[in-house]
Amino acid sequence: MGVKEITESVTKSWETKDLGQLLVKQIDKRLAHPQKNTSKNKFFVSAIGNPCDRYLWLHYNGLVPSKSIPANLQRIFGVGNSAEDRYEKYFGDMMLYREQSCKIQTPVLLSGRADFILHHDGKLFVLELKTINQRGWDDDISNGPKVEHSTQLQCYLHMLGHDEGVILYENKNTQQIKTFVVKRNNDLWNGILSRAEKIVNMPAPPKLAEVESVHYNYCDCKLVTNQELGFD
Repeated sequence: MGVKEITESVTKSWETKDLGQLLVKQIDKRLAHPQKNTSKNKFFVSAIGNPCDRYLWLHYNGLVPSKSIPANLQRIFGVGNSAEDRYEKYFGDMMLYREQSCKIQTPVLLSGRADFILHHDGKLFVLELKTINQRGWDDDISNGPKVEHSTQLQCYLHMLGHDEGVILYENKNTQQIKTFVVKRNNDLWNGILSRAEKIVNMPAPPKLAEVESVHYNYCDCKLVTNQELGFD
């Protein structure tokens, strides 16, 4: 068999359609993996703003069922990570720290990582970066930041000892940006801690019917029933 025949044979066996499908399968196989179980007896700042007490009880007790994270969702997460890389360059000399860890032990164990600590004119502030699709841009942040995001930033302000922070949203579709300034508020912080303490002291999670009114979208608290948890 000559070079021409070998080339034609290889080309036919790797048709564009077949090669494309193979590539997609390999990428999806590489990305898809089970979600890590949450740690027990602690809260994460990224979850503390969830308005559902049932979810937060499951989260604190390490009982949120693990589930497979599909490849397309992993790529969405990757967009967020690449946004942080880009903004690190955009901030330039303003940036002091990226992914600043913080933790408190009392009255509850709460830990997290703030996206950025920036400085300007001798003043330090926390910045949380969020990417959002067009629907969320139009519907969810037209009059202010999402509550779970402002709660998250409020935690970082108190845990890191800063007076002010900014939530920066980037539109995934247009790359427009929108910012909201959040000031440290002791009443809000005390409310966050009080709610967390209440969750810790709950002997059993609220029933689904009791928290349905706070669900404006899907919630992982629906992944497990009270019967499966051993509660009637």
